Amino acid sequence: MNIVKNSSGWLLLTVMLLTGTTLNAQIAGAKTSTVKVYGNCGMCEKTIEKAAWEKGVSQADWNKDTKMAVLTFDPAKTSEEALLKKIAAVGYDSDNFRASNEVYDNLHACCHYDRPAPLKSSQGQMTKKRTGVKKAEECKPAGEGGK
Repeated sequence: MNIVKNSSGWLLLTVMLLTGTTLNAQIAGAKTSTVKVYGNCGMCEKTIEKAAWEKGVSQADWNKDTKMAVLTFDPAKTSEEALLKKIAAVGYDSDNFRASNEVYDNLHACCHYDRPAPLKSSQGQMTKKRTGVKKAEECKPAGEGGK
């Protein structure tokens, strides 16, 4: 049976098309960029995406396998730089912004990723590279000895 020959098929097709269009239409004049954001797990994904989300202004879709985030935003209201700063503020480094050691250290143990080389800050100071970080597979869920 051809899906578009009956009325329910047309309805389903219309809903599918509108859903895809509506997601991007929620952010007026949306600009999209793809950037590297370091993290490990599903908990990282939720935190990264929540940090970048602002209704009608910005959103992020982070992939834990590729460590790439697709940032979608209204350039009249925010920027890629502002979103990456928000993401760094909750503990996740990008190639342009580094989370403070204090915020990074307070992430759940399974969220401690291998940090990239230190970046020069705007004041010209270098931030320390974290060493001795546990790999995600070494972490235990909360309640089983995890942080």
